[in-house]
Amino acid sequence: MWAIYWRYLLAVISVFLITVLIEQQIEFLSFFSNENYQPTAFWMLAVFLALFLSAFTSKGIIYLFFGERLKGRPAFWRRIHYSFIGLFLTLAFIALLASFGFSAKYWAYYKLFFQPVLLVFWPLFAGGCMQYMLKNDS
Repeated sequence: MWAIYWRYLLAVISVFLITVLIEQQIEFLSFFSNENYQPTAFWMLAVFLALFLSAFTSKGIIYLFFGERLKGRPAFWRRIHYSFIGLFLTLAFIALLASFGFSAKYWAYYKLFFQPVLLVFWPLFAGGCMQYMLKNDS
């Protein structure tokens, strides 16, 4: 599970940093005059970046981080890649709901606490689920 976790976390950090770099270069978020949409737009940009990068490998981005050592089947890598994309889609959806549904105080709590916790623990949860599926497939 830890082998999957650190690969997953490296992929999340990589996509996050590349998304920040792209945002700094093209200032994509400045197109949204309503600031409530900016976090959702940022995470959707991360989704599109992850989908774009996955076009260059059939097994997903996480496989690129020494994934051949894990000897997983292609179906395993597809599942973990879908959960990876699901992380960013979930962050985008929750950011949209939180920006309109919460007061400024709770919106700040979401950004400060919930989002980083989700970024750290989603890979742990996904790694555990994938490890369970890998054991039961064999």
